[in-house]
Amino acid sequence: MEFDRLFAQAIDEAMQSIGRTRSGGSPWQRAVDMWIGFYKAVDWSENWLRILLLSHALLFVTVAVTRKNERVQIVLFCFCAAIVFAAELINNLGRESWETFAGQNYFDSRGLFITVVLSTPLLITALFILVNILLIMVAMMIEIARRRRETGVKKNQ
Repeated sequence: MEFDRLFAQAIDEAMQSIGRTRSGGSPWQRAVDMWIGFYKAVDWSENWLRILLLSHALLFVTVAVTRKNERVQIVLFCFCAAIVFAAELINNLGRESWETFAGQNYFDSRGLFITVVLSTPLLITALFILVNILLIMVAMMIEIARRRRETGVKKNQ
């Protein structure tokens, strides 16, 4: 596992650069150290990673631009959910053919890398969509209540 070794090495280097050992520091500091190590272990100059990050940014911009169209939001939500559900399959495919597109094997058996770079941004986007759809529903309910009050229609009718 080349990625695991590089990841552990990068974590150790990051902790040495800030003067801490693996067991020292607060939980938040250890989490920051882990993220720094993860960042240093990945070659972010690879084209496929840049395309993936760009696609996440474009998806989020699309979600933000279409936030008032609930049908588009639902389609985008289903798209995000489908990709997240397929992350294990994508990880397995990446593990089998990483030599064709990557400089090192990022696709470990636990799926840490695919979770961080693929699933997490999609889940954040899906959460944004979910909150947005809930806000749209609340606005609709308020509009319905206002119209009922204006026309004098009671709930039981």
